[in-house]
Amino acid sequence: GRRQGGSDSASVARTSTRAGVRAGDSVISVAEEGGAAQVVDSPALLAGLIGGLEAGRELDVRVKRDGRELEFGLAVAPLPSLAPLDGASPRDAAPSKVERLEAAELAEPPLAVVPGDAAGPPLGVLVYFAPPPGTGVGTAAVKAAEAWFEAAARHRVAVVLPTATDPQRWGREDVATVARALDSLRARRPIDPTRVAFAGRGPGGAFAWIAAERLGAAVRGVALLDAALPRQAEIEPTEPGRSRWVLFAKSLTGAPAKLDADQRALESNGYQVGLVPEVLGDVPPAEELCRWVEALGVL
Repeated sequence: GRRQGGSDSASVARTSTRAGVRAGDSVISVAEEGGAAQVVDSPALLAGLIGGLEAGRELDVRVKRDGRELEFGLAVAPLPSLAPLDGASPRDAAPSKVERLEAAELAEPPLAVVPGDAAGPPLGVLVYFAPPPGTGVGTAAVKAAEAWFEAAARHRVAVVLPTATDPQRWGREDVATVARALDSLRARRPIDPTRVAFAGRGPGGAFAWIAAERLGAAVRGVALLDAALPRQAEIEPTEPGRSRWVLFAKSLTGAPAKLDADQRALESNGYQVGLVPEVLGDVPPAEELCRWVEALGVL
């Protein structure tokens, strides 16, 4: 139901929880039921206001939408481990294309699978570290990129496929290469800073965590596929506006005890942790990862 509410604003409506806050709404204030409203002036403050509340707590959330203010009565709910399959992404999106992210000082610019519709909203970004690193040139690299075409277009995610300086291993020098490639991508297309994630499989998964730690709060999610956290990982309690969503995915040959321990350590320090529901095969779980990146902006 809906009723008009008194306010100094030109138009304020209170709706049921089913109406929901939409993408693009600007949150103005948040109040616990019966309490004073807290003005929201940054994403970090919003995260701090709601991050510590238990599931089920009632909130009054005021937003601005299309020049008018709306107020919603909402209940706090835990973030799902993965976004629902029936998200709002267009299913008839323009086909993706492969681009090489050329930039100064990049001897071997990485490939990127980029949604073909340049006029749409800002893109999410997934940087995927595949095993083994390889050379990243020729038909084999393009063939590997094809696994991402449909999911990248459907969820408006640019998938960056970096290569390693040393073809046998990922190294810390590759973090700078990724940072320059991301700058090259930003110069070509608008990027949503709330939807940038790193992922990798095996050694690439452990390196995804290391690279994300190096680049800091700019990376909002890390997915470790058939990989545990690196031994040198330091898990500090999360801060408002700096939390990451972490995904794990297991193969039949994985080490479940280490993954379970990592998950408990992350959750105890305030991280949102999820698990890709299917056992990994030979092809990367492109649909699940791109759908996850699309949902990162709600964290």
